[in-house]
Amino acid sequence: VLLDVVLLVFEGDTFAFRSFKSIRAMRTLRLLRLAKMNRLAVMLEESSVAVGHQWIMMLSVLLKSGGLITVICHFITSSWFFVGRSVNESGDVSWLDIALIVDENPVTQYMHSLQWLLVPPSPVRIAPGSLLELTFYNYMVMAIYGIIGSLASIVAATITEIVADRSYQIKQHRGILRFLRAEQVPVELRS
Repeated sequence: VLLDVVLLVFEGDTFAFRSFKSIRAMRTLRLLRLAKMNRLAVMLEESSVAVGHQWIMMLSVLLKSGGLITVICHFITSSWFFVGRSVNESGDVSWLDIALIVDENPVTQYMHSLQWLLVPPSPVRIAPGSLLELTFYNYMVMAIYGIIGSLASIVAATITEIVADRSYQIKQHRGILRFLRAEQVPVELRS
């Protein structure tokens, strides 16, 4: 994102513009490398299941879901912040004006936007005539409930699977210990 802003600033300067274009091309190549990392992650998950370490795969699912939730929250927060700035710059009253944070630094404004994303049951104070903000906010709430709700259910299902797997392992271990006791195997050999 920062690189895109810099590209907009240096668009008139040809040397700096070409330099940043090459940096952007390198960044695209890094994204291709990340795609290879995804294939490596799939291979590691499959091999961990093959050797009986399902918890690695489940931990991977939890980390991926958490990362995806973080990215989605950042995207929606940035979009909400952008809508507020756009409405404000057009001369209309925006949520930034109502929250009295127009003159605050962008980090503070972003944190207010993130707070409203994370606490959707509390309605955002929006100017009655701001159709753009009202429309975006309504779609934002639907996205939060839909996308993040489904990711939360994936996390919950994974945690349930981890608990069930651990319970099965404990039950299996107890059965083996009972068998060894019934066969009168010495205690030293049971562990």
